Amino acid sequence: MQQQDEDDLELSPEALAALTEFAVQHGLVDTAGVANATDLRKTVQESCAVVDREECFEYVYGDKLEQKSSSSSNSSHSSNMPQVVNLRLYGWKRELGQQLDSTGLTMWRAGEDLGRYLWEKRVTLFGGGQQDMLQEQGGRHVLELGCGLGLCGLLASLLNPKGVVVLTDGDELTMEKLAVNVMENTVRNGCAVMARTLLWGNHQELVIEFPDLFDLVLAADVIYEEAAIVPLLQTVVATLKEGPEALFLLSFARRNVSIEKVLKAAQKMGLVCEADESFVCGVKGEHVYIIRRARQQQSHN
Repeated sequence: MQQQDEDDLELSPEALAALTEFAVQHGLVDTAGVANATDLRKTVQESCAVVDREECFEYVYGDKLEQKSSSSSNSSHSSNMPQVVNLRLYGWKRELGQQLDSTGLTMWRAGEDLGRYLWEKRVTLFGGGQQDMLQEQGGRHVLELGCGLGLCGLLASLLNPKGVVVLTDGDELTMEKLAVNVMENTVRNGCAVMARTLLWGNHQELVIEFPDLFDLVLAADVIYEEAAIVPLLQTVVATLKEGPEALFLLSFARRNVSIEKVLKAAQKMGLVCEADESFVCGVKGEHVYIIRRARQQQSHN
């Protein structure tokens, strides 16, 4: 996204609320000191204009003891599925993350929750039963929306080695960081992914490039404003395959938009939603939601 002139930039009520929360939490202003959106934005931007803003995030799934045991007993659920994964991502420090245009430059709790979900549910999602058949046929086709630094998509590529994984984001700076992380983890781990710039609602080129569509769509902590709900879901509906095995996994963190509004909009678009109560997120009351096409919609299509 291109930088706009200060006079031209207007904050929505939701964005202003998020920015205010960030500024108060980090001691940049107190509640009584929030004069207007322009002053608040300048205060936050100036505080974040630091030289040392880079951070390396490392995520380890599984352990070497489990890997040794599995290799010696040859009892792995899938011969292609790793027992240990170590991903390294480069981005901005967490405290600098809630920027006006650059939320994708750091890691957020819902993205970490979804990464852990993919790992814990890896046999169900990528191997075992119907999923073994999918792997034999070439693996799952996975699309991540608003991928940020790329954690979930990169992990999915390692759990889905015969599949197709496409990471997308709409922010230019985020895509630059993503390119670094894709290269890093291609060298370190053999990740095989594709990256595309995508603004929700403008998915026509993506559908043309991948006409077989996707049987697993991922998104984590991507809804900060109500205006984003419909374009996001439009892209989900346009890219998600038909059939009960096709899933949209949404890891939702409480921000300024309620999950009820998201689920209501999804129902209007012919999607069925349920929280996966078997998985515990890092914050009580937050969930990973399993979203599918309604059966009636599938039969009509």
